[in-house]
Amino acid sequence: MPIDRCVQCGGTELARKVEIENWQVAGRTFAVDLPGTSCTGCGEFYVHGNDMKRAEDAIAIELAREGPASGEALRYMRKTIGMPAVELATLLDISPETLSRWENSRRQPDHAAWLAVGSLVLDHAAGRDDTLRRLRAAHKPRRGRSRVHVAA
Repeated sequence: MPIDRCVQCGGTELARKVEIENWQVAGRTFAVDLPGTSCTGCGEFYVHGNDMKRAEDAIAIELAREGPASGEALRYMRKTIGMPAVELATLLDISPETLSRWENSRRQPDHAAWLAVGSLVLDHAAGRDDTLRRLRAAHKPRRGRSRVHVAA
């Protein structure tokens, strides 16, 4: 919902604006173009929640593509796709404590697990769930389907 009054000074003169914000994640600086609304009186800047989410997603995508493969990056990516730590730990077949040690940089994340989380992020961005379905299937295989017909 667009704002019609500045909550800082009460001004009603608002203008659309794009500001570049620098975000630090996993030892990298991301310069993010954030569209928003600025009060012409006091300069207070407001960002709509959807625009903030798009910026967070863009950072997670960049981390998934380029790294670093660190616990902080893993935690950022997991939170960006909205996956609870317990669910991710279950899907990766590790304990929640192990995931916590990775995310809090007490241990280096497992390389394959970090790649899986990156794939979850890239799938999420593309509106797919391939990696999530594969992780779920690997964790809890279906029984009773010894013969499966596929088209070649």
